[in-house]
Amino acid sequence: MEQFGRFVRETPAGREVKLAISRDGNPQTVPVTLAARKNAMTQVFSGTWPGNMHEFQFNMPEVNIDLPNVYTLSRTSMLGVEAESLNPQLAEFFGVKEGVLVRSVTKDSAAEKAGIKAGDVITKVDQEKVTNASELSNAIRSARSKTTFPVQIMREHREMTLNVTVDRAKSDYPLVIPRTRVVTTRPVKI
Repeated sequence: MEQFGRFVRETPAGREVKLAISRDGNPQTVPVTLAARKNAMTQVFSGTWPGNMHEFQFNMPEVNIDLPNVYTLSRTSMLGVEAESLNPQLAEFFGVKEGVLVRSVTKDSAAEKAGIKAGDVITKVDQEKVTNASELSNAIRSARSKTTFPVQIMREHREMTLNVTVDRAKSDYPLVIPRTRVVTTRPVKI
């Protein structure tokens, strides 16, 4: 949609282009002349359009769009993991009701030294339940007053508690505040 909008904006008014469409499941190419966007719409809405108003009416077919899945990805330098919130289907797959999936572990980090691995699901930090990446970040910040704190994980359908020991110098460093970003992925239908 973005590319199409950019194409329309960058094409000079009055130029005829060929538009590839699908009508009733049949691909077609239709010649289209681009109008001056502001002038045509201003005329339509002000009632001064010289042509027939029906030129602007068309039957919009039903459009089905697969929207990308959105998940929150959180990275914390204090623990040293990149993690994502679980959707219900993944939670069931990993054998938990809720938790945060560890996507990767930073080399020589507190998480790696404690034995946390990619594919683990973190369910608690210092006895505080975590259900999403944001709660994981908050629980780690809360636990940073301690040098060592327990992290409960689920690995291969087995619950484990690992003790994470953080470097005090790193835990007080201002960059320990997690960075969170929203990532989109395209679903694949099989």
